Amino acid sequence: MRKISTLMVSVLCMMMPVGAEAQVPTAFVSKGASDIQAQPHSVTQTNSGAQLAAIDPMVRSITMDNGLPSNAVRSVVQGSKGYMWFGTDNGLCRFDGYDVRTYYNPFTTVDQFVSALTACEEGLLVGCNNGAYLFSNATDQFQKLSDKITAPVLNFSLDGDQNVWISTSGQGVFRYNRTTHELHQYPMKNIQGKVKSTLVDANNQVWMLCNQGEASIYHLNKSTDQFEAFPLKGDATMFHGMAMLATPDGNVYVGTWENGLYKLNADGSAEQLISGTLSNAVHHIHQLYCNDNKSLLIASDDGLVQYDIQNRIWHMLSEVNNPSRSTSERFVYGIADDNEGGTWVSTYYGGVNYLPSTSFEERFHAYSARLGGLRGNVVGRFFEDQQHRIWIATDDAGLDCFNPQTNSFVSYPGKAAMGKYNVHALFADENNLWVGTYGNGVIRMNMATGAQQVFLTDGMASGGNAYCIYRDRKKRL
Repeated sequence: MRKISTLMVSVLCMMMPVGAEAQVPTAFVSKGASDIQAQPHSVTQTNSGAQLAAIDPMVRSITMDNGLPSNAVRSVVQGSKGYMWFGTDNGLCRFDGYDVRTYYNPFTTVDQFVSALTACEEGLLVGCNNGAYLFSNATDQFQKLSDKITAPVLNFSLDGDQNVWISTSGQGVFRYNRTTHELHQYPMKNIQGKVKSTLVDANNQVWMLCNQGEASIYHLNKSTDQFEAFPLKGDATMFHGMAMLATPDGNVYVGTWENGLYKLNADGSAEQLISGTLSNAVHHIHQLYCNDNKSLLIASDDGLVQYDIQNRIWHMLSEVNNPSRSTSERFVYGIADDNEGGTWVSTYYGGVNYLPSTSFEERFHAYSARLGGLRGNVVGRFFEDQQHRIWIATDDAGLDCFNPQTNSFVSYPGKAAMGKYNVHALFADENNLWVGTYGNGVIRMNMATGAQQVFLTDGMASGGNAYCIYRDRKKRL
């Protein structure tokens, strides 16, 4: 949870609970001048010199004006430390909520094209035109996975056996074990080694998608350790697949170049869910994304499309229909969710777009003496107790308590007596809330009974004024 520092305000605005790790504030602020730093195994650049224009809090975009080295962004992912990472045509970028930092791969020299990006425990798997790399969380440096991988890397998939499945354009598929570092190649010479992507489903089965040769989909036979063509029926035999997705409920979906969206059935039949011709909305699908079993997000050259799985309906997330859930450009290539539920979309011409999970009105609520139930207007401290209640200290109306579960201010034993104090400090331990006041010392209040005891001694340096309460490792206050 973000730490909240002391502030004095005339109106209290409380942000509703969100994810714990993502460190992305609601405004993009540029700081400092450009800084180029060379390292032994990577080159970084902080692109923060330009002043950012005012950004609508509900329609946010990050472009070259905000520090990206290119507006062509192929992939986006959130790393294990909460940063957002973008794979651009001119380097790997990290966004911390304020600045964009670009990392240049020293193994690729002039060509800094990032073709694939996947997060793992060790850091990021980065696909480039000349192979596969690990960008380490520990060192912020690129490491080449293997000198044997020299073809452009188009996709990574992680299975349940510590394997990374690496799809290439020219060398087939590689299986790289993250524990033993063993590498095994599936050349796929029958399709000239051109593999669009691999997929690991909910049962840890490995699938392969290509758009060369007589078959479009292959399945790994683990007993023979060979990829075998998956027989398709009807019109789906050659649908030029571009992207595959396995949803948590076990269904497999395929996005195509011109024929729209399909659902793949176990008997080999493929049901067309959206026609690329009739819909005029899903030409050239680049990625499918799902974080539940209710809907799919489709990245295509026509823009961002949402498909309702249960009701079998789709709609374009356009600025006309819903400005707060739209993208600034067509030609959407990548999709990722962050830990707060927001959606990040990478585009070919318009950089990266951020679509928040809730509207501004839903996320923020104002409370004051005249609005929402707060008794005071001069707010100085917040404290969350073990029951997740928020205690709020005010100068002009004492102590208030907010319950996030009911989204309301609640009464508590001793509330009337606490309303007369000018409160500046708060600390809770087990059953007691310690309250520091201006002029009335420190008050220990039993949160269950409301019983209060005042501590006001000559030892207090400022007489009866207490501005901070802290407990050390020996549990001394």
